[in-house]
Amino acid sequence: MRPAIVVPAFNRPVALRRLLDALLRADYSNEAKPVPLVISLEGNASPDVRALARELIWPHGPLEILEQPAPLGLKAHILACGDLAARFGSVVLLEDDLAVAPGFYAFAREACAVYDADDRIGGISLYAFLFNEFGGFPFLPMDDGLDLYFTQSASSWGQAWTKSQWSAFRIWLDGASDEAINSDLRIPEAVRAWPGQSWKRLYNAYLVDTGRYFAVPRFSMSTNMGDEGTHFQCIQTHHTAPLPVRPRRVRLTSLDESLCRYDAYFELEPECLNSVMSVPFQAPFSIDFHGLKPLGLLARAPWTLTVRAQPGTSIQNFGLRFMPPELNACYQIQGDFFALAPSDKVRPRLIPEKRQALRHFFMEKAPLPPSSLQRRAQAIQSDATVSRSR
Repeated sequence: MRPAIVVPAFNRPVALRRLLDALLRADYSNEAKPVPLVISLEGNASPDVRALARELIWPHGPLEILEQPAPLGLKAHILACGDLAARFGSVVLLEDDLAVAPGFYAFAREACAVYDADDRIGGISLYAFLFNEFGGFPFLPMDDGLDLYFTQSASSWGQAWTKSQWSAFRIWLDGASDEAINSDLRIPEAVRAWPGQSWKRLYNAYLVDTGRYFAVPRFSMSTNMGDEGTHFQCIQTHHTAPLPVRPRRVRLTSLDESLCRYDAYFELEPECLNSVMSVPFQAPFSIDFHGLKPLGLLARAPWTLTVRAQPGTSIQNFGLRFMPPELNACYQIQGDFFALAPSDKVRPRLIPEKRQALRHFFMEKAPLPPSSLQRRAQAIQSDATVSRSR
């Protein structure tokens, strides 16, 4: 399967130049056939962007410049680019604010070939998630010894689809409704609130509704550069993932082999956690380590492993000493940060102290500011030191 690289572009010539340079530097030495590149220019694309596309010399295969006849908007433009999977058999979609690792294409090609045969896989991410973007928490997948994990959240910062994967989404989209999406508690509230120009809102809803997953490598093959534009009002760096500087072989494992399947909230599925627990939980339970799930969703299981348990209601408690959070339950870490409690005994909201603790787990704790008495004592000590030195 030979994916076409598809780059939608509009009005960011500096970003586009950076991405095209990364594509030119990438490694295609093991490709037996030409690598097609398509640059899709949004209607009314800037003159500088048009000039970059037209002047590009692509030595790795055919180059095609698609000029959209009218402005489409972000969502419609991405959907039009995804539709190219029908013509090429598969596509690697890279928005202009991204960069890629040298081995990105070999990974995408191999992943498309392997996961096209599994109807449960809805797409392939080139980006390895750093954050649970719905709560602003760091995200680390549990390490099960495999090179990929699986999420019910699509990637928009480097992704690949085969013809069959994209076609299944398009069929679902024809029957989708905003009302159904907005009432589905399995979809995070933040996603349901994303604007109408968000194609990812639709794709995340599709993954949840059909029980499909994105396959995600544990180290990024692409990264978001955080440029100003539709996604960010100013330059951001907290989503910029490290990229390998040499091609790196990824062992593509099946969904059935994986112990790391994450739902739309970036919470590990209970079956995965139970499979690594020394003493598995015996009753059905939900997982709410980040405190983001609505109570109505948690109530679908009698118990919840949560960061929001009401005091005095839990039957097991765990501390926060490991990341990712599920390891605290796996290793039976003592403490009172997480708890297994009845689902009807979960607080409506996460208390600020725990939210801060989750967000700052990896950060050095800043010392508390000194009190006025401490400051006075320090000043006296300083004066005494100066006097002795004279």
